[in-house]
Amino acid sequence: MLSNNGNPAGGGKSGYSFTTGAGTVVGGVNVGYTAKAIPLSVNQTGIRGFCAEEDAVIRVDPAGVCSGTEAGVLAFNPLNQ
Repeated sequence: MLSNNGNPAGGGKSGYSFTTGAGTVVGGVNVGYTAKAIPLSVNQTGIRGFCAEEDAVIRVDPAGVCSGTEAGVLAFNPLNQ
């Protein structure tokens, strides 16, 4: 379900859209990754966005948007802080 972002594909799961990103590219090779879950409709299906990169710390964006880049993900506070 999550690999297809819901059923039907692209429809989201439990009110959130799940996506991944390449992260950092060095010499044409991906050396990192990002993952994020954002509300399909902010303040209706969810109020916060969640994202992570290879440090495996889940971070929270109170605006519900998150980032698809590693540097952008690191700008958010870890969950429960």
